[in-house]
Amino acid sequence: MSEMAFEPLTDDNCQEVYEFCEQETRFWSVSLEDFKRLMLQDPEFRPELTLVARQDGQLVGFLASAPRKSIIGRKVNIKAIVVVELLRRKGLGTQLLRELITRVKALKFKKIQVMEGPPLYWMPGLDLRHTPALFLFRKNGFHKTLQRQNLIIQLDAINPDAPPESELDNYAYARATPAEKQEVVTYVQKHHGIGFWPAEVAMSFDRDPVTTFIARDKITGALCGWATHSAHFVGSFGPTGVLKSLRGQGIGGILLRWCMYDLKTTFCKDVMTILWVETNTARFYSKAVGAVIFPIFWLMSKRI
Repeated sequence: MSEMAFEPLTDDNCQEVYEFCEQETRFWSVSLEDFKRLMLQDPEFRPELTLVARQDGQLVGFLASAPRKSIIGRKVNIKAIVVVELLRRKGLGTQLLRELITRVKALKFKKIQVMEGPPLYWMPGLDLRHTPALFLFRKNGFHKTLQRQNLIIQLDAINPDAPPESELDNYAYARATPAEKQEVVTYVQKHHGIGFWPAEVAMSFDRDPVTTFIARDKITGALCGWATHSAHFVGSFGPTGVLKSLRGQGIGGILLRWCMYDLKTTFCKDVMTILWVETNTARFYSKAVGAVIFPIFWLMSKRI
């Protein structure tokens, strides 16, 4: 194998790398806009933690990672690793990982984790359908720490001529406007401030149109719930929440259906992906809209 040359991901090579990933990644696809959003526009983007690999000038591999906070301090999350199919299981992936480890050590990070990495991430772990990647990580000392799952909802039954309710009982439902961004984010911080949820909701206001829907009390005008889609990539769903005192009244279900309707009619998607779902939550979505678990992910990590 000839020597591999590395360069960082940049605005100049981003489209070439994106097209390479789309061609060589079997189970995952995003738009170029979302690829840039997830990579170059990450607030923690560091060029030295991205590796565009070439042999004899030919693009043959790509690895992207970014720093994240954790309870043990700062870590590095691998966001993507892609190797040209013809060279898989021939040591190229290991070269990418070893080069990353060398750079991570030089920057004094203590841990590398595979995938996840909110608020900007594609998957909540390694998609087990990427079997060569699973064994690549195991070979290089990464260990499973958690198992997670996504859900998918088919949108083909959505009737474009039958939007969900705009009003029902004491509540009104609508797409959030750019002018409401601070109010909505503040509401999420106050009532649902779990981890990166406020930041993820804020990202939805960068979309045009905004991809967060809100519920308000018709009398007081107070926010009482929200649901966000496409914060990470078009077709993703979450986070979402309803005031604890109002749960069980169907507010969350209507907000969910607004997101489904919007994805079908505005963004022309046939499937919605609910990210990073716990078992009890999966039961709710399965019962409410026929969601199914797919796929399964492993969170893997390595101390260095």
